[in-house]
Amino acid sequence: MAIALRTQLREKVRSDIYALTVLPELEGDVLPIHRLSPDVPTSCLVYHSSFGEPQITSLLESRRQKISMIFHNLTPYTYFEEHSARFATGLLWGEHELDRLRDKWDLVVADSAFNAKFLEDRGYRDVKVLPLGVTVDRLEKRKGHLQLER
Repeated sequence: MAIALRTQLREKVRSDIYALTVLPELEGDVLPIHRLSPDVPTSCLVYHSSFGEPQITSLLESRRQKISMIFHNLTPYTYFEEHSARFATGLLWGEHELDRLRDKWDLVVADSAFNAKFLEDRGYRDVKVLPLGVTVDRLEKRKGHLQLER
């Protein structure tokens, strides 16, 4: 979804994808997160949430601008406790991150009504539902005042 969204955004503005871990086959297409300096302003930052990483949480907290979040899902960490403690910890941190950054988001989008309800149950308000396959034009219509500049 991030690549599809970036492709559409690039028709209107400069857009890049950053990740904590970049698979070898995506090198050059996806940039390492350390290249997104907190000192470099961006007009819009979109965060795809589905797992938690303290390093990413800190980076998001350091940004001065509001951030749009696309929420994909957080599987309950208890499903993985016996099988992968590291993965379970990341899922648990993801829940913590949602609570910790609740006021940081300018726009909150869930990819399903189920995921929107998950956020609403955590105190989120005005969650927009845009199923996978989101297009920039649909985001602009939902946000209302989202301005994309070249």
